[in-house]
Amino acid sequence: MSQDKQIAKSAPTIRDHLSGEHFKNEIAKILPDHMTPERMVRVAITALTRTPKLAQCSQASFFEAMMSLSQWGLEPDGRRAHLIPYGTTCQLIIDYKGLVELAYRSGVVSSIHADVVHEGDLFEYSKGIVADHVPWYLRRDEDKPESEGDVIAVYCEVRMKDREPKCEVMSKDAVEAIRNRSKSGNNGPWKTDWSEMAKKTVFRRVSKWLPLSAEIRDAFEKDDEDVVFEGHVRSTGIQRRKLGDMGSGLDLSTEMQEESPLIAESADGKSEAFASYERRLLSASSHDALIEIGGEFDGDEDLSPAESKQLGALLNELAKKD
Repeated sequence: MSQDKQIAKSAPTIRDHLSGEHFKNEIAKILPDHMTPERMVRVAITALTRTPKLAQCSQASFFEAMMSLSQWGLEPDGRRAHLIPYGTTCQLIIDYKGLVELAYRSGVVSSIHADVVHEGDLFEYSKGIVADHVPWYLRRDEDKPESEGDVIAVYCEVRMKDREPKCEVMSKDAVEAIRNRSKSGNNGPWKTDWSEMAKKTVFRRVSKWLPLSAEIRDAFEKDDEDVVFEGHVRSTGIQRRKLGDMGSGLDLSTEMQEESPLIAESADGKSEAFASYERRLLSASSHDALIEIGGEFDGDEDLSPAESKQLGALLNELAKKD
C-alpha cells in the first residue's frame, strides 16, 4: 500500500472530528449558557445519520455551519435549523422557528405571528395592518366554500415592547420567486415544509424593521449568502475560522473558496442598483414610501447581500427618524 493511500485511509472523517474532544472544546468557547457541547455533538451526529450525504460534504463547509450554529445557539435538529448537502458543500438553512427563537432572545420583541392565507380564508389587509384573518377551517358563515383552496399569500406581524407593530404580506408568487433563487429550492425544507419556509421568508422581510443585534442580524441574513443567481452564489464573504489542530487546522474560508466555483467575488464599489435605492431612501418623503422601497430591494438580484444589508440598515435608521 502506497504512502498516499495510507494517509487517505487514516484521514479523520466528519464523524471522527465530532466525536473528538477538540471540537467540543472549540464550540464550548462560543456556545450560549443554555447549551452544552455534548448535546450539540449528539444533535450533529443525528443529522449525519438522518442525512448520510452530509458525510460527503467538505469538512470546511460542514464545520463552518456547525460553528455558526454554535455561536447563535441553534441546533441542526430539522426544526430550528437544517444542514443540507449541496454537492460537496454543506448548506445551512435556519428555519422559521430558529429565527423566531433568536428574535425573542433579543428582548425587544413581545409577540410574533405568521401564517399562510388560503383562497377560502377571510383576510383583510390595509395600509400595513392585518385587520382580520379567519382561516377556512374556523369559518362558520354561510358563504364558507367547500375547501380551503390554494395558498395565495403569507404574512407576518411582529409586536415590539416599545414600538409600533410591524407587518408584511407577500403573495405566493413573491415567495416562489425567492424559493427559485435558493440553492435548496427543490429539496430540504422547501420541499417538505413549504409553509414554514414561506413564513420564514416573510418574517425575514419584516425583520428588517427590528432593532436586532449585529450577531442576530448575521443569522437572519445567513441565507442571503446561499442564493443562486444565474449559476453563481453571491457571498458577503466567509468569516475566517481555524479549528486549531482539528485535522490539519482547517482554514474554513480558504478551503471553501478554493473548492467551489459557485462563490462569486463581489465587485468593488457601489452598484448602480444600490446607488439608485440609496438615493430613493434618502429622498423618501414618508414612512409608507420607505416601506415601499424596502419591499422593492428585498430580494433584488441586482444587489449583493452586502448591499442589501447596508440598505436595510439605512432604512432602519431613516424609519427611526420618521
